[in-house]
Amino acid sequence: MLGHNIQYTYYKFSRGITIILFSLLSLAFIYTLLYIFNFHILSKFIYDLNDNWIILFFKLNAGLSKRASLQTLHIIDFVLLALFGLLYFAFFFILKRKNIVYFCFSVFALISPFLGIFLLAITHSGGRTGILTGGLIFSILMLINNKFGKLIAIIGILANSILLISCDILSLNHISRITSIFILSGYLIWIFWLVLLSNRFSRILGTNK
Repeated sequence: MLGHNIQYTYYKFSRGITIILFSLLSLAFIYTLLYIFNFHILSKFIYDLNDNWIILFFKLNAGLSKRASLQTLHIIDFVLLALFGLLYFAFFFILKRKNIVYFCFSVFALISPFLGIFLLAITHSGGRTGILTGGLIFSILMLINNKFGKLIAIIGILANSILLISCDILSLNHISRITSIFILSGYLIWIFWLVLLSNRFSRILGTNK
């Protein structure tokens, strides 16, 4: 009974994390739209506070920012790394299997955001994609395990893949407005993935009452 209560509490906590992440990423998107259309109703500090690294890559490719902005430490990136790291604990326990290869991939995906925090603190630029790397691996494992459903797995693979390729490969080699479209598309799919995850956690909580 105690184990069941702990599991229920953790799922509830994980659902709360997905809601917080959805809110943070959505606010960053809204503030970016306000910035693009010159609705400067908020201070520059508020805009900068919500500029996570993906938004910065979007602005860079769209011609709205300079590459130097990516070398600046942003508190929001540490917050996102920490929150996704906590969320990945839920993935790790829900998707656990005895297969050693499966287990190794799960562990690597789990620690990726926490390694990202360490690397970001040292390099001021690297490590942030630990979120996307972990998300991609867990999405593939979801497809194999099917405890989250194939839709969530496919959306997760799509979102994390697009953002990884757009930000870590295309943006580092060539700045392009086309790349900014890919980044924006991946970002919106990423937000949708969080909505699906929140709904899935709610369903799990409903069946475990």
